[in-house]
Amino acid sequence: MGGESVLAFEVKSTQADKWQGSTHSTGCGKVPFYVGIQFDLDLDIELGEQSLFGLFKTCHFCVTSPLEDGSAIIGWKGEATKSNSSTNGQVLLEHAPLYENMVVLGEIDSKKKSSKHIYLKTIKEDLTKYRTGYREGELNPDYNLQQIDIEPIQLSLFE
Repeated sequence: MGGESVLAFEVKSTQADKWQGSTHSTGCGKVPFYVGIQFDLDLDIELGEQSLFGLFKTCHFCVTSPLEDGSAIIGWKGEATKSNSSTNGQVLLEHAPLYENMVVLGEIDSKKKSSKHIYLKTIKEDLTKYRTGYREGELNPDYNLQQIDIEPIQLSLFE
């Protein structure tokens, strides 16, 4: 491979307000890089045979990189048991300034609402404004999609 490196990352997609995951084994850990997609679907539209155009109504899209200590910015809660392996992932309010720069589409709400409120809220963006018309399948030329450049970091994931 001559100097190339492989970057391990997970893709998480959900219709929920929290990232969803599973922990099927203990001790393996999680990668610190994520591509996250939270979305709402329009279940009332008639889908074409070869098109999902219009299915996705809203979206929060992020590409994350690790915190300074190498851990993931998305914190996971939950452990594998004999009957359940689901986990929930959220970003702490204290990491809002870092996470905000990792959001490609959508926004965040980082206002502390109570003393027990420690996680930021992700806000999904309406996707209809990016379309020229129903079923035409073309992007609206009045909008430029955001590009985020991620600073390269050196991590040893498997020591």
